[in-house]
Amino acid sequence: MAMTVFQSAKGQAEGSVAAAINMVEGNDLAKDTNCEVSKENPHVLYVPFVPVTSENVDDI
Repeated sequence: MAMTVFQSAKGQAEGSVAAAINMVEGNDLAKDTNCEVSKENPHVLYVPFVPVTSENVDDI
C-alpha cells in the first residue's frame, strides 16, 4: 500500500456545522472553515483529509 487517507470525524462535523450556519446567515458556504466549495456544485463542501503514509502513520 502506498498510502491511505485519514478523514477526521471531528473536522467533518465542525465543517458541516459551520457550513450550515453560513447557509442560514447567507454567507459564503466555506466562510470561517478550512473547507473548499466544489467548483462543479456550489452546495458541496470538501473537508480536507490527511494523507497517511508509512512516514506519518504513527502520528495519526
